Amino acid sequence: VSFCTANEKALYGLGAHMEDYMNLLGKTLFLTQHNLKAMVPFLVSTKGYGLLFDAGCAMKYSSESTPEYPDHSYSMQLEGAKVLDFYVIYSPTEKREEAMTDVVAGYRYLTGNVSMMPRYMFGYTQSKERYTSSADLINTLKEYRRRHVPIDMIVQDWNYWPQGWGYMKMNPKYYPSPKALADSVHAMNAKLMISVWDNPQWCPEADDFKSKGLMLEHDVYDVFNPEGRKLFWKYADDEFFSQGFDAWWCDSSEPLDGDWNRIPGPENGKPYSWDDHEKRWHLNQDVLGEALGIERSSLYSLYHAMGIYENQRATTSDKRVYILTRSAFAGQQRYSANLDIGAFLGYNTQGYRIPIIEFVVQTHSIKRVVTMEGKKNILTYEGLKKYEEELENLKVVRRQEVAEKIKEARAQGDLSENAEYDAAKEALFKYSFVPAAYSFEIFHFKTFP
Repeated sequence: VSFCTANEKALYGLGAHMEDYMNLLGKTLFLTQHNLKAMVPFLVSTKGYGLLFDAGCAMKYSSESTPEYPDHSYSMQLEGAKVLDFYVIYSPTEKREEAMTDVVAGYRYLTGNVSMMPRYMFGYTQSKERYTSSADLINTLKEYRRRHVPIDMIVQDWNYWPQGWGYMKMNPKYYPSPKALADSVHAMNAKLMISVWDNPQWCPEADDFKSKGLMLEHDVYDVFNPEGRKLFWKYADDEFFSQGFDAWWCDSSEPLDGDWNRIPGPENGKPYSWDDHEKRWHLNQDVLGEALGIERSSLYSLYHAMGIYENQRATTSDKRVYILTRSAFAGQQRYSANLDIGAFLGYNTQGYRIPIIEFVVQTHSIKRVVTMEGKKNILTYEGLKKYEEELENLKVVRRQEVAEKIKEARAQGDLSENAEYDAAKEALFKYSFVPAAYSFEIFHFKTFP
């Protein structure tokens, strides 16, 4: 699908990527899940609109200037979608900073609000590759406290298991009691995060998933099956959550990586490199498509976060969920999941790193959604003019009418049982919030081949 714009200044979004540019005008971006990429198919324009593509396949974004459209045209190529389905979120305000806020509010309306996260996630979290025992982890935390260095959480990373790979079982030789470990961390007023993997291999957990028909190709559990998500949670709960562990580090949530599974050889004498973006795109969409299906090849992390969030909340509502994950997709924010962006930044991009804190943002309470399937030119000048005239009428004419009624009601004297005064006051309150109700419009385009 192609788009043509006039006077376009900047386009942002599409997730977190290893490429070292932010404004996407004139650029090409290959979208798929990868250890060095997190795909979120949402574009935001400084002109006050956003585009959300409702598809879970790999995509390719391209932007170029043409003689017909010198201010740039751009396109999105969807690799495995049977239906072209996207939303246009539009803000009528002329103030750029308010327009961007409105567009994000529209995005949240479509994909969900951020869950309330625990307070400790705003503090410092200590992690390394890796702590090799309970004693190693506890002594590290003790040293932070001895030096009076603030710390709120510490992370036990991978390879704590006694056999195989990704087994959610702590090796009793080095971690004799998960509960004692969690209690020791809590005694020092800190929280404990554990690394969990979605690809158990060569262990009883992997055998269990396979025997129940809940293992996909390349040894990743079937996250799209509710029973698969429940079984994953059972292992996580039995070994960690029920023992007092607090948070989850979802490593390898892509869950497969062409750089690891199918490293290509040199081509024309040139070795495979970090900047071979198109080749990496093909490698990853192929291996992910084999395991997950091409239509949902980018959705694994979304369902993985959902499984942990919903099952923990079903277990208890006394502890807030917190997930740190290596991959992301639109809507994942509603499952209390934060994206780890460290892996996407190589030597060429460290200078562009911006500290990020996610805040819980309340979206507007009233919105207008217009769904139009298979039609073109939905947002016409005439349609926009109609909405602007309606808004102006509500803000100016109707508010003035209500103000006059309040004035007349007050002139009658006693207001304690004055029905006309109460009705006029309620109407004034209603029209005072008209701008928020019209802060954005959503137009839905859906076409079938």
